[in-house]
Amino acid sequence: MNSVTSRILSVAVLASMLSLGCETYNAPPEPVLVQPEGGVFGPGDSLFVRFSEEIDADSLAISLWGDVRDIELEIPDDADPFVDACRNGETCDGVTITVLENRRRARIDFDPDGLGAAGPPLILDINPGLADKDGNDTGRNVYFDFQFQDKSRINTVDLEFQDGVYIMVGSVNEPLPAVLTLISDMKTLKDGTFVMSGAEGDPVSPEFADNTAVPEQLLVDDGNLAWTAHVAGFVKVEDDGTRRVETDPTLIQLPLGPLTLKLVDLRLFGVVVKNEEGNDRIEGTLSFSKIILDSNGRETEYAAGAAAVAGEWVAPNRRPQGHPVICEDECGIVDDRGLGFCEPPAVWPPEGFCEAYEEFGNAQ
Repeated sequence: MNSVTSRILSVAVLASMLSLGCETYNAPPEPVLVQPEGGVFGPGDSLFVRFSEEIDADSLAISLWGDVRDIELEIPDDADPFVDACRNGETCDGVTITVLENRRRARIDFDPDGLGAAGPPLILDINPGLADKDGNDTGRNVYFDFQFQDKSRINTVDLEFQDGVYIMVGSVNEPLPAVLTLISDMKTLKDGTFVMSGAEGDPVSPEFADNTAVPEQLLVDDGNLAWTAHVAGFVKVEDDGTRRVETDPTLIQLPLGPLTLKLVDLRLFGVVVKNEEGNDRIEGTLSFSKIILDSNGRETEYAAGAAAVAGEWVAPNRRPQGHPVICEDECGIVDDRGLGFCEPPAVWPPEGFCEAYEEFGNAQ
């Protein structure tokens, strides 16, 4: 079991304890970024933040960052925000923040030709000091990952993309920091269509960081709590050559012993860039419409959310053994011994994909 599952269980236990033992505690307002229908923020869309109670409008301040987190999932001290401490009623570099009349929601408007343009992932930072009408304040930063994406799926030029294994690492910061690692085989067609099959990756030793993307520090989990993901999507090539990644909604199920964690309508939105070695790298966000914790048929739902994610292409001689392979082995070593969770869709890969891939080759 990796850190995402253990921490989610810790959250569930902590929530139960708090509900029993802290009845007199007056909690500060908790902000939630409202996820858009379909999980996609289009260029220039407004963001809405919902609060658990009425806030003091003068206490709300936001900053906006690029995806600059370090290996500890923190924003470095020497990083510079695109927008810093913008307050209610102010317009800061094309970004306007407005607390709405009931003071339980705020709208953030973007210049569609500025920070609101389709582009790399961004981080919304609700600054410390957000308070309710009685003055109870958060005293901490609250971060939300989001991204503006073009929604069209038509390419006028052939896609160029490095097929192969990608190590996908997603970081979740709320309600507690957690890491989700997927060792994935990814295959693309020249029209932009792609499919991906991946298996859970775990560090080979506790000495390595939970969010490591170094291939030699990871192995494919083949235990009884191992899981896989099977995703289809599209890579859009813009007129300026930018490559944007979008996946179809999918259900990811993570076995936790007697529990099952379900990420509903999970989607990836991102861009493909070149890393320092000249290889393809995916940078983006994971969004989901809700999380369901299933305990023997009893389900508890948690709100929609989003998390930063990055995918590093792995050279053939460095790939962890036992990962799934598209059109050959969709589970890899997961479920080889009747353990773990690997249930690809009934028709997987999508009908005709493998034949087209064999006949026309990949997008490289």
